[in-house]
Amino acid sequence: MLNRLISRALPRCLIIGVLFLGSLSPVSAQDSDTDAAVFAGWTGTVSLGANTSTGSAETSNVNGSLRVGKTSGNWAHWFSVTAFKGESAVVAPRRGADGEIILDDTGEPIVDIVRGDTSDRLAASYQPRYFFSNKTYGFLAFDWEQDEPAGIDVSTRQLIGIGHSFYQDNTGFLSIELGVGNKVLENLSGDELGGAIGYAAANYLYRVNENVTFNADVVGDFGEENRTIDANVGIKFKLTQTLAFGITHFVRSNSDIVNPSNPLSGRRDSVTTLNLVIDI
Repeated sequence: MLNRLISRALPRCLIIGVLFLGSLSPVSAQDSDTDAAVFAGWTGTVSLGANTSTGSAETSNVNGSLRVGKTSGNWAHWFSVTAFKGESAVVAPRRGADGEIILDDTGEPIVDIVRGDTSDRLAASYQPRYFFSNKTYGFLAFDWEQDEPAGIDVSTRQLIGIGHSFYQDNTGFLSIELGVGNKVLENLSGDELGGAIGYAAANYLYRVNENVTFNADVVGDFGEENRTIDANVGIKFKLTQTLAFGITHFVRSNSDIVNPSNPLSGRRDSVTTLNLVIDI
């Protein structure tokens, strides 16, 4: 019961907090010296993308993310929200129990318009860090996610661990995180998976030149009942001082989770996005 209450309450707190931070603008920060002092130092990015097609089939996809952080003394705080939403509508012939196409009185196939979600993922996270040195830090992490097309009704994760930055300079950075924690995942069938988990993450960024940046991230949690690995690869092309164009490919491998109402549902999902990235 407690885990379920946390899983329902956590996303609202995270999303409200992140959207509030993302709504800040230079104008609002200048309203008073107090506001400027409180919100000074927050930086991050907003990423937005969309596409649509019409004709014999209709599809639409939108995606967005917001990531903001602040460093104060030995502490750093990171908030993020990510959303993927895709829908499709296709014309399909009606078939009988034997698989044969059903015809009308004139001998023409009877068709139906089939609509459905191709993706519907919403995730939020918060990670406070305390730096023991310039390269080593301890962290907590609180994650929440919904992804019904992938079979996930709600998933929450609470972690504690240690991270280390092997290098960070003008060319980029490489960091590794290791931790332990608890995960609760409720699938669409109402079953709960989870328990104690191990956690590992690697984050790599390379600045090819002053206008092109490459990044690769791998995040995984490993428990007795469920194991998830997320891999994210992207390249960003700087257009102006605060605006860039990004291409990202995301792959997730999630053991033992399928959507029983979706025959195409499997343990691996991927999505490629084209986005405008705004520095804030």
